[in-house]
Amino acid sequence: MTVAEAINRACDEAEKFDEACRIARQQAEAINELCAWTDELKAYRETGLTPEEVTALQASNQELKKEALPILQAKVQDRLVILPCGLGETVYANFAIRGDYLREKDKPYPCEVVFIGLSKEPFLHIQFKNGRVFPVKFCEVGKTVFTTREAAEAALKEQEG
Repeated sequence: MTVAEAINRACDEAEKFDEACRIARQQAEAINELCAWTDELKAYRETGLTPEEVTALQASNQELKKEALPILQAKVQDRLVILPCGLGETVYANFAIRGDYLREKDKPYPCEVVFIGLSKEPFLHIQFKNGRVFPVKFCEVGKTVFTTREAAEAALKEQEG
């Protein structure tokens, strides 16, 4: 074998190795991609959701974002007020209007929220069973007026004890 033939043969062998390395790199990339897909599939399966449920959840999420955006903007602009209760709801008062005949043993008194006012100091009007209406500031909810009978009774016990 001549030197030229040996060089040509070595070059041919090198090309074969280069081709084998190129193929091996492609296969390694394909295997890595397959591993990534397998990890994604595993994470998906762990949710226990079907593809249809995932699609429905995504649509629901978009709807919630549409609803939440104006609320978040109002909060940022300090225009958001969280009401302590709703109109028509029953609240429980641990006080009576002076001069009204309300028996002490009947505390807490169930009242209906008949008006909600927004001003520098937001307030609501509560109506006692005898028809009297009394204004209550939001800051008093949880102190003298309560959204549940249990909370009102607990506050009464605390005052007594």
